[in-house]
Amino acid sequence: MDIHSALLLAAVSGYGDVDADGYPSHAERDVHMWTNIVRSDPEAFRSDYGCWNEFESTEKKPKDILYYSRPLNESARYHSTDMHDENWFDHDSSPTGDHPFRGTDTWDRIGHFYTETSYLGENIAYGYSNGYDVMINGWMCSAGHRSNIMLDGYVELGTGVKSTYWTQNFSGGGADWDGPIAMGLHYPASADAGDDVEFYADYIGGGPSNMRVWVNGVSTELSLEWGADDNGVWTGVATGDEDCNEYWFEAVDHDGKWAFPEEGSYTYGDCDSDWVEGHMDLTETGDDGNGGNDNVPDIIEGLQNRNSDDAAISACSTTGSPKTTGFALLLAAGLLLRRRSSGR
Repeated sequence: MDIHSALLLAAVSGYGDVDADGYPSHAERDVHMWTNIVRSDPEAFRSDYGCWNEFESTEKKPKDILYYSRPLNESARYHSTDMHDENWFDHDSSPTGDHPFRGTDTWDRIGHFYTETSYLGENIAYGYSNGYDVMINGWMCSAGHRSNIMLDGYVELGTGVKSTYWTQNFSGGGADWDGPIAMGLHYPASADAGDDVEFYADYIGGGPSNMRVWVNGVSTELSLEWGADDNGVWTGVATGDEDCNEYWFEAVDHDGKWAFPEEGSYTYGDCDSDWVEGHMDLTETGDDGNGGNDNVPDIIEGLQNRNSDDAAISACSTTGSPKTTGFALLLAAGLLLRRRSSGR
């Protein structure tokens, strides 16, 4: 079996679901979310950038949020891992080490994972502590990288994080699903039982009548924080009292009810994994004020499996101070090129 066939076999069953190899990790969802925040509402951070006057006029205008791509996620993580392991910082793969794409150029490497379109872009960075840091303090004040991030023609994104090495892979290909939520996660990543946890979920579509997060079967309404009703990011705070807490997001709009992740739940607290199969049964939300459930989505039978053997392995994430480290790097320019036609 060639490596591309193996990668296809590793694909997740539902959009946003974490697979057995830990794609996507919390750190990768973090930088993906901050990419969508600044795309949907670039002006919200004009005082944080310190370089707003350098933005092109088109870069000051909102752009559609980007959908998650598993193949681009794998390409980006591969590159961040390669740079970390081989003490390497370049768009091309390192010329050393025991890995299958040793010395491969940027577009050939991405093309091994992702074949839908040759309209691709990549940003890399090193030394930043989290998604906000690398986006606001790094890429957005570098003209080439900002041009990639704010390009109107991109549809999909995959991010890769290894320690403080960061990679974004963009594409103009078609989205992998037709739901309105592209990404969601919780903050802080290290939240424990009883903590007030902030939840972020984006939305693109006709505008939701309701955005919520379900934590251990109990719903909390989300409110629009950045962007607009039809293209923005929604947030809310909830507390989970279990040792291990499960959550997923729901959008209700004119097309119906949408779940993200599509078939499972993310976790936080003292958990064996950052992922479990299915959505917890919704039995004690009290949404109607009388202990009943007046607006509970249908629960798909067979998604109540709590067997830990089915949980995905938690992937690595970044840690450390929210402030930029003393040694942070960006490559000289972000890439925005069409991959060479090579017949591959």
